Amino acid sequence: MKNKQILTVLVALLFLCGTVATASAVNLTVDNTTTYAGDTTATVKITVDDPSEIAGAAFTITYDTAALGLIDIDSAFFDTFAKQNITPSSVTVDGITYDQPLLANDVTGTGTMVAAARVEAGETKTTLFTLTFNIAGAALGTYPVSIEQSVIDNVDAGYSATGEAIPYLVGADTDQVDLALAFPVIAATVTAGAVEVTDGARPYVKGDANEDGSINAGDAILILRYSVGLSTVSDAQKLACEVNNDGSINAGDAIQILRYSVGLSSTLD
Repeated sequence: MKNKQILTVLVALLFLCGTVATASAVNLTVDNTTTYAGDTTATVKITVDDPSEIAGAAFTITYDTAALGLIDIDSAFFDTFAKQNITPSSVTVDGITYDQPLLANDVTGTGTMVAAARVEAGETKTTLFTLTFNIAGAALGTYPVSIEQSVIDNVDAGYSATGEAIPYLVGADTDQVDLALAFPVIAATVTAGAVEVTDGARPYVKGDANEDGSINAGDAILILRYSVGLSTVSDAQKLACEVNNDGSINAGDAIQILRYSVGLSSTLD
């Protein structure tokens, strides 16, 4: 209940002023992700095609709450108070300490309402939020994940008692004196995504140990760290690490990747 009250206040601060001017439209996209045998969590990103004008976001993330459990919402876009040079670096409300202007509240049977803010617009990151779902109890299948407008019915915060759908995004124009113009509503479209739960083996690319889509020194570093017990890797990553086919993961694999990455070897075998 406390989170719900605080969330309502943050939403009100974000959107009561942002009701007149409209900035250019952006697309909110929920990623599609696939999980494999042995996975217990799924990571889903919510991204935008143009982040430059965004200073606030508020919406409801919808998903099958019986199959998926949202266990974490991370955001470097709406970063901590400290990283946004906001003082104090944390605030305590009703006994709960917050170090980031990001709040979430479960909506029974629907999903999770989220609201977050920045001091100013101008960020270049395109990922607004990274969601982590618990899929341990999910049956095999595809589970849609989408976004819909949050509906607020808090009269004290200026909303109708029958509920009002609030905008997904607002901007911040510090040159404007008029508050309604200073925090313009940003028109948004939504592209839904999904979590696909499978029992198949995770695919891998030989040499791409860190699974970032390229083969370079980063993969060699991970192999060296794993070989001395400083890092852990998945079963699929182990297959990607073992490039020289000697039956073990060691410095020899790291050397082979480095040679390949600088053109001294044309293959990873």
